[in-house]
This record gives sequence, C-alpha cells and structure tokens, in this order.
Amino acid sequence: MTGQPRPLMLGYLRVHELASNADADQIREPFESFAEREGYALGHVFIEQDCTAPGGFTALIDAVKRDHAQAVAVPDLAHLAVLGAQPPLDEFLQRATGAQVLVMDAAERPQTGGASAPSGTPRSLRHPTSAARSPGRPSAL
Repeated sequence: MTGQPRPLMLGYLRVHELASNADADQIREPFESFAEREGYALGHVFIEQDCTAPGGFTALIDAVKRDHAQAVAVPDLAHLAVLGAQPPLDEFLQRATGAQVLVMDAAERPQTGGASAPSGTPRSLRHPTSAARSPGRPSAL
C-alpha cells in the first residue's frame, strides 16, 4: 500500500418517510465497507426522503463538484429514480459531474425500506461519459 490518498466516494440513497428512522451508523456502515473494498475514501452519504426530493440529489451533485469526488455509490439504480418511476439519473449524474456511479453488491445494501432492485441483482460499474437529520431537509452523514 502506498502513502497516496484514496480517491473520494460519496454515497446516496432514498428512504421512504416511514423507514427514515434507520440509525445513521446502520446506513453508513455498508457504504464504508464498499468504499474500502473498492479503494475509495468515503465522504458524506446523502439520504433522500420522500418529502425532500430532489433536494438531496441536488446537494449530492453540488458536493461531487465541490469536493471533486470521483465516484458515487448507490445501493441500486432505483435510488437514482429521484422523482418517481422515471429512468434512473445515473447517466445524468455522470455527465454533470464526471463521477462514476457504482452500484453496491446486494449483500452490502443498507436495509432502510428504500427503493431496491430484485434480490440477486449483480453489481455493476458505470463509467462516466465525461471526464443529524432535519425534517424537510436532505441529510448527509
């Protein structure tokens, strides 16, 4: 291992309002394990609640640009369908920021009652196409 710093990864997930009582450590731990295994340093994990959409996604984009994050981890691509059942915003996120979107393994996904793909969905890596919670506000861990 070299003394080089690891590139920055941010996390993002959506939770349903009724499941938003998940413990911050319980949500963050799978992201930390995933970042470590993939060779990244984990920064903030943005948590989008139904009542805050798309505020958390907007904050994520701002943070990726500001902090020069190289990757964004999501439990699955359904978490990037921020405004409902539309196509996921992974390609938009990649074009807007240059960060890779990495999908976590099914075994590592936080259990929050948020959006999820069918079990057994394989981990996929998307390459870029270009280089304490407050009610009513998106959260960052």
